[in-house]
Amino acid sequence: MKKAAAKLLTALIFLPVIIGLIGYLVLRENTTKRPETISLTTAGYLDMCLSCHQDVKLDTAHDAKVVGCSPCHLGNNMTVDKDEAHRGMVLNPGDLRVVEQTCGTEGCHPADINKIKNSLMATNRGILATLLYYWGEAETQNGEYSIEKLLNSGETSLAIDYFRKLCASCHLWKQKYADPDAPLFVQEKGGGCSACHFVMPEGTAATTVTSFEQSDYVPQGELKMKPHPLIIKKIPDDNCIRCHNRSGRIGLSYIGKYEAEGYGTPYEEGEHSAKQLAGGRFYLELAEDIHHRKGMSCIDCHTRDEIMGDGTSYAHYE
Repeated sequence: MKKAAAKLLTALIFLPVIIGLIGYLVLRENTTKRPETISLTTAGYLDMCLSCHQDVKLDTAHDAKVVGCSPCHLGNNMTVDKDEAHRGMVLNPGDLRVVEQTCGTEGCHPADINKIKNSLMATNRGILATLLYYWGEAETQNGEYSIEKLLNSGETSLAIDYFRKLCASCHLWKQKYADPDAPLFVQEKGGGCSACHFVMPEGTAATTVTSFEQSDYVPQGELKMKPHPLIIKKIPDDNCIRCHNRSGRIGLSYIGKYEAEGYGTPYEEGEHSAKQLAGGRFYLELAEDIHHRKGMSCIDCHTRDEIMGDGTSYAHYE
């Protein structure tokens, strides 16, 4: 009798649990929106991301219908549950923190990752070495420094702190859109591979050095349209000038802009000049470089091997 009573008690305890679990599974199944067909890429690979993201338009080489979504953005492409699908997803596949899993996988661009990570645009080695040397914190301008090492070590000093405040928004390790409180022009800098190979679709725009408060791509903005950026190999000058507009200001002078004194003159109807640059700066017009006037872009001279590097970490690249 005692055994029978114990079994009955156990059943009474677990029966509501089992009924509740079955009810949850039935409810979840009935409320889960399932696509009518299985989504396959043209290569025949399953990618259920495409059942929701049907209108994403990219360049031919990266067309979602060809390669899918998950090879670039990771996540779980085998589920139709939104939360499960987005777990582990990355917004920017070009970020150097994840690039070995995305752009650098076999069949894509595996040979380029080591080159990029050792390029001056990623390491900033020359800037760091020279800065520390002139601040009396290093004995040579050829020291082994890199942004990646600073990020991993947390090392700091007066010179490095100066670098962080005034120089560190322009390197490939900077994460795109990581700080929603930063100005849009700063948010759109960096991003690893995406610092260069990133443009907005026709009819939309990212910021430029002279139009720095408007962008059609703001991931944090609930009311903004969020078109998928295009991945390109012909790098527009605006992408170069997004960083190369301070220090030597070569990008500005190339397109016929001269950074003036910070007084905002000549005044316009009692207000500062409308000719403004990002960072509260002003500019005057001057003659553009003859190469720019003839229609040449930065990358016509500064080609792939110079910009992306050869895999060697140089202190300087004169």
